[in-house]
Amino acid sequence: EISACLVGSEMCIRDRAKRDCVRLVKHHIELNFGKTVNGVKLRKKNALIHGPSGCGKTEIWRQLSEITGIPVIIVDASSLSPTGYKGKNTDELARDIWLRCGKDIEKAGSVILVLDEWDKIGGNDPDSTVRRFRQSLINDLLTFIEGGLVPFKENQISPDTHYLDTHNITCLLYTSPSPRD
Repeated sequence: EISACLVGSEMCIRDRAKRDCVRLVKHHIELNFGKTVNGVKLRKKNALIHGPSGCGKTEIWRQLSEITGIPVIIVDASSLSPTGYKGKNTDELARDIWLRCGKDIEKAGSVILVLDEWDKIGGNDPDSTVRRFRQSLINDLLTFIEGGLVPFKENQISPDTHYLDTHNITCLLYTSPSPRD
């Protein structure tokens, strides 16, 4: 069904890449609907997806979301900041996911999260301040990648703290080849 959705579009996604994406969605669905193997619950899987700009990395996940009904949240990772710095951090990301899922915490805990531009935060910068900033951000995002609880408030004055359980969120880390590749 994915191939039918992509017919006529100018994409360079190969059949193997599409197959791998469908397998990841199948695993995501099984993870979120309690499938077990020999009585053991499946563990989350994430993926690092590497490809040039414009090749269809994002579009295939939009199509899969439309076909399956699984919310796919696409975030520019380079726009995020570590906790304690000015800018959008992980608690705001958790709140945004929750809001996009209609304040349904169960649905928010079962999305597919695309962290686009992942390579922009993982570079080895000679400036130690930039390196520390990037490392702090990556450490904060590990809660989404590895699974954990991310506390957030509905707004700055809200007394109630909500917790997004990220154990069933599939994370896709998008990278593009550098000019040297």
